Amino acid sequence: MPRGVTSAARAAAILLAVAGIVAPASHITAAPFVQSGPVIDVPPGGNLQQALNAAVPGTTIRLAAGATYVGPFTLPAKNGSDYITVTSATASLPPAGTRIGPNHKPYLATIRSSTTISAITTAAGASYYRFVGVAFAANQNGAGDIITLGGAAATTVAQLPHHIELDRVLIQGDPVVGQKRGVSVNAANVTIVNSYISDIMAVGQDSQAICGWNTPGPIVIRNNYLEAAGENIMFGGAGVSIPGVVPSDILVEDNVLTKDLAWRSSSWTVKNLFELKHGRRIVVRRNAMINNWAAAQQGFAIVFTPRNSGGTTSWVIEDIEFSGNVVAHSSSVFNLLGRDDLAPSGQLSRVLIKNNLFYDIGTIWGGTGTFAQIGGGPSAVAIDHNTVLHDGNIITFYGEPIVGLTVTNNLFKHNAYGIFGTNQAYGNGSLAYYAPGAIVQGNVFASDASVASRYPAGNLFPSVASFLASFVNPSANDYGLSTTSPYRGAGTDGADLGANFALLPTIVAPRPPTGMRIR
Repeated sequence: MPRGVTSAARAAAILLAVAGIVAPASHITAAPFVQSGPVIDVPPGGNLQQALNAAVPGTTIRLAAGATYVGPFTLPAKNGSDYITVTSATASLPPAGTRIGPNHKPYLATIRSSTTISAITTAAGASYYRFVGVAFAANQNGAGDIITLGGAAATTVAQLPHHIELDRVLIQGDPVVGQKRGVSVNAANVTIVNSYISDIMAVGQDSQAICGWNTPGPIVIRNNYLEAAGENIMFGGAGVSIPGVVPSDILVEDNVLTKDLAWRSSSWTVKNLFELKHGRRIVVRRNAMINNWAAAQQGFAIVFTPRNSGGTTSWVIEDIEFSGNVVAHSSSVFNLLGRDDLAPSGQLSRVLIKNNLFYDIGTIWGGTGTFAQIGGGPSAVAIDHNTVLHDGNIITFYGEPIVGLTVTNNLFKHNAYGIFGTNQAYGNGSLAYYAPGAIVQGNVFASDASVASRYPAGNLFPSVASFLASFVNPSANDYGLSTTSPYRGAGTDGADLGANFALLPTIVAPRPPTGMRIR
């Protein structure tokens, strides 16, 4: 394996510099809840809206554990920067920084809407509100959002709600009728941490645990369990009312994104785990993304496709880092589209896919088992130091060529066609046509030596058996390199090939038998 390849090193340096500017405001996080200032206790059957109206900055509103407060409720605008905190009057919350779960529900107050209007909405400019240790139940008929922060009505940033935190909240849709959305985040400075959102599903329409479109950011989504049928997390997808606004400075970190396997035999509309249609400076890091199959779409777990919703705004996706994640039990992984093929749009550009593990990616989940589908002319995509176990193409190209593709230091199974483009020979023929000037070096394409001549020099082509033998225990999905693996220290940068397992999530839920839930 060649080391110190000048072109690869130069490209890696450029792309790491790009990654360095992809730095959303990671310091924005829910502070530990410390009760101070005035306290308003709302007894069972009490008037929560009255308490919200009366609260001054710094107030704590305590709800009775086990009681249900029936809305909808609106967060009014206040003057001041001290948080108004809504919490349950209980000592049974998990510690700060710890994810809540359904087992905590008996100790929480529940807020729900008796109508199709969201349980919580915001007045224009509502700010500095924090919910800690509260449960939210489905709306009537599972319609709309359970929590609506901002919305399409805002036409200036000044009208948006801002500084809203959800910490250790439990949000559950109706397991029978579903729920279209958990939280819409069309606000500024939103933090959702240590929370649990489940049973978000709909028929004939998309459903999301968390979704935003009319927001400038920043947004932090950290250490949550997020279960949804449509897209677990999505940015974009609806018209932007604030001129020039792009969902920006977003951190998605240390979450579990999953779908209930029982949905495979249901009528719920299932699409993907994470989708960007519009966004800038977004980091997706150390998440476990589990269970995704071909249904209402082709089964790509991760979708980066600029879409000009309504044809009125030129949407872009740029400066994206996808690193340290585990994606498992999915039909395919990435769908990367350079520009909207239905309306004018900006470009998908500067994407770093680095240090991830992908396994059990294949046609058993429907679809094609493709690692990355790339079309429509994106720019500057780097795929570096990933470990990939799949049964389809490594890359499937189509449409306009990509400029600035780098594929380095990865561990792949080649399978039948490896890197393939429509109407072109696989390997060098497809690269020359669809990715001219691409850097493809330092990779393992597990197949056999007969395909080596089809690819650039500086890659390895071991047998599949030899490839699998280089891992600790592939039968148990342990794809760390064994102590005797020839891929240790073999990267163009001197590091091990594939993902650095020390930087991945430490616990990933295994694939359960069909019909059982991950809890």
